[in-house]
Amino acid sequence: MKPDPFGNPDHPLPEELSEFDPIRFEKVREILTTFANTVSSMKIFPSEHASVRKFVDDLAAKAKAFLETYQKLEIGIEEYGFTYMGKAVYRDEMSIKSLPFFFYKDGMQGLFLYQGLDRDEIAEFLDIIRKESRKPQDEGDIVTALWEKDLANIQYFAPDEYLETKILEGEEETSDRGAIPTLPAELATRVIHFDVDKAKMTSGRIDLAPEDKGGVVEDGPIVAMEEADEEAATDESLPTGKSPSAAHDATLRESEVKEINSLIHANRAVSAEDEFLNLMIEIINLETDLTKFSGSLDVLFDFFLQQVQDGGFQVSGRIIRKIQELKRTLTLPSPEKEALLDGFLKQTTRDQSIAAMREYFKKEPSSDPGSFFEYVKLLGPSVVPLAAEIYETFPSPEFRSPALEYFRELGRDDPGLLASLANDARPVLSREIIGILRGGADKKSVQHLAAFLSFSNRDLRLEAIHALGGIGNDLADKILMGFLSDADESLRIEAALNLKSGGDESRIRHLIRDAGEKPFRKKSPNEKKAIFGFLGRTRTDEALTFLRDILLKNPFFQSAKTIEARLAAVAGLESMATPRAVEALRLGSEVRTRKVREACARALINLSTVSAARKGEDRKP
Repeated sequence: MKPDPFGNPDHPLPEELSEFDPIRFEKVREILTTFANTVSSMKIFPSEHASVRKFVDDLAAKAKAFLETYQKLEIGIEEYGFTYMGKAVYRDEMSIKSLPFFFYKDGMQGLFLYQGLDRDEIAEFLDIIRKESRKPQDEGDIVTALWEKDLANIQYFAPDEYLETKILEGEEETSDRGAIPTLPAELATRVIHFDVDKAKMTSGRIDLAPEDKGGVVEDGPIVAMEEADEEAATDESLPTGKSPSAAHDATLRESEVKEINSLIHANRAVSAEDEFLNLMIEIINLETDLTKFSGSLDVLFDFFLQQVQDGGFQVSGRIIRKIQELKRTLTLPSPEKEALLDGFLKQTTRDQSIAAMREYFKKEPSSDPGSFFEYVKLLGPSVVPLAAEIYETFPSPEFRSPALEYFRELGRDDPGLLASLANDARPVLSREIIGILRGGADKKSVQHLAAFLSFSNRDLRLEAIHALGGIGNDLADKILMGFLSDADESLRIEAALNLKSGGDESRIRHLIRDAGEKPFRKKSPNEKKAIFGFLGRTRTDEALTFLRDILLKNPFFQSAKTIEARLAAVAGLESMATPRAVEALRLGSEVRTRKVREACARALINLSTVSAARKGEDRKP
């Protein structure tokens, strides 16, 4: 039998481990990696979570298979690593999460697993680790916790001096495993008393009585340091008033402080979620078995869904990017693996993921909505309708401000997709979409305002009419002409008032033809006036002829509808404001119908006033 690698004669090393066995070594590495990953997952999820159960099952299966073959597994524990067969088998130097460091800091130097270890005992062992890791560093103690639990097939080794300290702190029981030796009675019962003068606490010095000093250590470091301080008072080679310990000043230089702060910050910057994500990506990348590869992706997807449901959209986005990157940089190219990774990415935009997002927003979230919309951009068009649905639900400015920025960007890239989000059930967002499409003012944006012709919400149709009137180009006029057939008369009038030049003469001719039909006679005076006003603004010869003929039509017996049409023609000629239109108005001011004569006279006065004002503007230097 060889001596135990931890220096404990009670735990000799079997002869069969005297020679390095690479196959056994790799199995141990796999067990320890799974062990570390399982502990990481337990820091994030509750014990009953599906991801944790899968990790525990995997660890139990690997440990059981190893122990059935080799009966025992002995692991050495160093500050930042585990060893096996005298060689480093696992390493993690980030102390804030390092599993080896977690054991090492509490004095453990060896861990032993024996045949007979089952899943329940492993789960109990892991639960002890989880509970101790959550305690403050000065309170948690894995050695004591394991000693108290006394697991049947999991043992450990900690040096005698560490355990003696624990006993002196109040432990009354000893283990029957040989890991905790019996102490001499005088050491176990010895009590050390310190007399502290609280009034002198701020002076920076505590004086111990002679018997206290002896109780700490006979002629030990404290006495030696005080004697050295007394000698320093007469030693001219040292700076005045400084002891040897002060002469060897341990004060850190600024560069060293910065380096330490940087290391601490780097450790703290790694969240538990990112730690778990990085571990899972590493596992998935190195996995060669397709079944396990797929199973690991399932675990990661469960984690992804949990993050979405909890509003962890930054982490969710990182998961997607990591999978995309992994697909591009697989250690060993594999069409099967690529297909599984593609399946994962497709799942992120399907029903389960959408449901998880809805679940989060049902909780009236308070997190930064900017993260959500960055996440939505990453997912692409398939989740845009959900973003629209959520926008309509949350009226707070904190939410809608980044949301509008997202929709504006969407409108620049794909105005058709943006327009498709507008409907009667989303009046708030639809109104914003109208404004965004109006702001685009190009054909790609403006053409989508035609969708509002079919809306049942009157206010939205009116908003679209005003937006089209503000754009004022040929395409906008073409869409406005469609609103002239709206069931709501007030909207037909607004559409006519917002028409500019009409552009296409065929549309003007079509409108003139309609205005000459009987159904047009039934329209209200205001609607007739609005439409004839638009015809006047076209300044076409056909429109001039049509309006002049109606104005000068002067039968002996005139109906109220005829007079309404003639007055509307006066408004159209006034809006035309050409010399030929003015001439037609002068002729109209001489007809026998008094209402028509007066309307023509007012129109001529208005036109002369406008003309004089324009001439005055032209004369200004």
